[in-house]
Amino acid sequence: MDSVARHAAHHLLNLTLPNPLTLHYPWKGSQDLRELTISRPGWGELRFASVYGFRHIQNLVAQIKRGECEYDYVEVMACPRGCTNGGGQVRAQAIDAVNRNF
Repeated sequence: MDSVARHAAHHLLNLTLPNPLTLHYPWKGSQDLRELTISRPGWGELRFASVYGFRHIQNLVAQIKRGECEYDYVEVMACPRGCTNGGGQVRAQAIDAVNRNF
């Protein structure tokens, strides 16, 4: 979510975001939903969310369908606390094969 938010803030709101980003955790006792809101007066607002685990994904989708929350971008990973190797990342064995070939 961080790189998508930084890219969108730069290209849509003409902003450079600080490092690290200040994330909001709306579900008490759980870090499985992270929110980020970026706004610039006169330019607009962008809302991002990152959710982990099937149960939390289902809860968030239900909230969105009921109109309880609205996001411009939602990152979803089925693994609780996020995927160990990162979402959509090349597995270690594949990297070793690439390195052997070069």
